[in-house]
Amino acid sequence: MTEIAFVVDLNQLPPHAIVAYAARCARRVLPLVERGGAPQESVAAVNGAVEAAERTATGHALSDAELAAAARAEAMAAAFAGNPAASHAARAASYAARAACAAETAPYAAASFGGDAARAAQAAAIAAQEAAESAADAAHYTDYAARTDYDRLVLLNRGGPPLGLPLHCSEDGPLGPLWPEGKPSWL
Repeated sequence: MTEIAFVVDLNQLPPHAIVAYAARCARRVLPLVERGGAPQESVAAVNGAVEAAERTATGHALSDAELAAAARAEAMAAAFAGNPAASHAARAASYAARAACAAETAPYAAASFGGDAARAAQAAAIAAQEAAESAADAAHYTDYAARTDYDRLVLLNRGGPPLGLPLHCSEDGPLGPLWPEGKPSWL
């Protein structure tokens, strides 16, 4: 697996920023899922997981449908078993959805752990790290883009765990284009 930002680094970000990082990692490689040859319902489930993570980063609570899409995304990675790049991309989406679910529960977790904000955000950080690594395993050049996102998130300083401020992770948002050096040739 490719090494991106360490979990310790991601733990310093608030949950919304962690989820934005994971969502953007998954969004970059989503075209590999769309071209992976799996049934449309599998592609839709993986796309739904990325969209759920993106909405969570903006501060929206996950709907029941988004929670279901997040749960299905992990199972859908198996639908791409014949295409390793698409399988890794589907896993990136699954981990982004896991980060979203963990971030949504971070305020409760902080209260449960006696206000230990770093510990409360750790599950989201671990899932985001896995999303970045899965995306890097799916396609070249995603690791540089992920590192650029991380650096921008640190500079934005959106507040510390357990809350932080919502963050739009689209290309029109403060993190900018998904591919800072331009889109790769495989797109």
